[in-house]
Parts: sequence; structure tokens; C-alpha cells
Amino acid sequence: MATSQDLAFVQQATASGLAEVTEGQIATQKSLIARDFGQRMVIDHTAANNKLSAIAAQEHIPQSTVLPGPEQQDIVTLELLSDPQFTRTYLDMQVVDHVQTLRQFLQNKDWTRSCTHDVRAGAASGVDAAPR
Repeated sequence: MATSQDLAFVQQATASGLAEVTEGQIATQKSLIARDFGQRMVIDHTAANNKLSAIAAQEHIPQSTVLPGPEQQDIVTLELLSDPQFTRTYLDMQVVDHVQTLRQFLQNKDWTRSCTHDVRAGAASGVDAAPR
């Protein structure tokens, strides 16, 4: 049975993953410098999102397809920029987002320990890919 920690983790990870895919898609269209990195984010986060969706379905945890306000604002900001400002802003956002996600996961080990085994395993697989 899913816990409240499972629900919180899945909701946060879903929003983050959807934002990463959307931002990566924008990068592939707007930046020669960040195109390959953006494509890697699309591939990695699509795979992680699919794995998370399967776990969420198995655990009967709902997932939203609507991004929260801050993630939507980041996407709007990126869409309005052109190079070279786009590339700088996109890459800066990526560093901040990935460091913040990794830090949150590592600082909240008790939180992840209270998640079900499947949700914990899904979280760990996402963290394994983060430091690339």
C-alpha cells in the first residue's frame, strides 16, 4: 500500500521529470551548444518518467500531467529567450535543478526509507543517473 511519502515523492518526481523533458525538447530546438545535452535529458527523463509511471500505477498513486507554477514559469522563460542567453539560462537551470534534486534526496533518507520498496527503487534509479 502506498504511503503519504510515496504520494509526495511521486508527485514531485513527476513534475520534475515532465519539466526536464519539456525543457530538453526546447533546448534541442533552440541551442546548437546545448542540443545534445537537451536530447540526453529528454531520453533519460522519459525513461525515468516511464519507470515512475509504471510504479505509480502498480501502487495506485495518481500522477498529474499539469506542471506546477514554478516549472511552467521556467518553461515560459526558456521559450522567450534566444541564444546565447537561452543556452546560459537553460544550462544554469539544469545545474540548479539537478543539484537541488540530488541534495533533497540525500538529505531526506528517512523520508525515502518510509516509502514502499518499489517507490524507493524507482527513486534510487533516478538518482543513479543524476550525477552524469
